[in-house]
Amino acid sequence: MIISLTWLVFYYVQRFRYIRTKDKLTRKLGNAAKKALSKIPTKTIKMDDKEVQGDGECCAVCIEPYKLSETLRILPCRHEFHKNCIDPWLLDHRTCPMCKMDILKHYGFVVSNALFHPDTYLF
Repeated sequence: MIISLTWLVFYYVQRFRYIRTKDKLTRKLGNAAKKALSKIPTKTIKMDDKEVQGDGECCAVCIEPYKLSETLRILPCRHEFHKNCIDPWLLDHRTCPMCKMDILKHYGFVVSNALFHPDTYLF
């Protein structure tokens, strides 16, 4: 009985620590993604841009063609997406949906042993 109770207490303490560490890491990654997102350039589509000429390109997230006056975000890998489509994606996934380039690594945000030491997230 005492062994079972001891094991149960140990289990719930470990579970609490794991959840707390995971939440802390998720928060730090989200903050880093917001900082990286602020560094990624945007552009507004004009009449003479290649995105609206010819057969045109479309956003790989929403599969809609680009239109005049829409704002695009140009990732470091040179892929372009609607700003309103890619921003939520990058906050959740932190990678380009086309080539999987990690925006945090590109902008120098490094995670080192983050699951074991969440305070090692470097800014």
